[in-house]
Amino acid sequence: MHEVIKRKLENHFDFIQFDNMDWGGQAHNYNEKHLDELVVKPADASGGYGIMVGPHATDEVLVTRRAEILENPRVWVAQPTLSISTTLTVTNDGDLAPRHVDLRPFVLQSSEQWCSTGGLCRVALQEGSLVVNSSQGGGSKDTWIVEGKA
Repeated sequence: MHEVIKRKLENHFDFIQFDNMDWGGQAHNYNEKHLDELVVKPADASGGYGIMVGPHATDEVLVTRRAEILENPRVWVAQPTLSISTTLTVTNDGDLAPRHVDLRPFVLQSSEQWCSTGGLCRVALQEGSLVVNSSQGGGSKDTWIVEGKA
């Protein structure tokens, strides 16, 4: 695999566009061959709309998304599927169960940078889901930063 693509895939914050021919089509070829391993989303959307999590997708969804990508590759980006943390969460039934979460710290910048002692903890409320966006059924949890001795 091209070294630049490998570095991109190892960096969880980078996306690889399907139509990127800068590397002789290698990015598109990688994405095509590994569609069932990647998170694929519209390049121009937000809020969790249009996300396909390859490892959780049915064969029908993979076939449909592959056709959409081939029709217009410029509007899709892919990234590796991340293994995100879980924490106990109160379910709709009132039980405690593990749910996937991500923490968004608040970093402020003016002439200096400052990171708050809290943040937004987003939680995927559906069992097994990796999608934490509130617009897609996710929620939030209180985040407490407790100072203590290491």
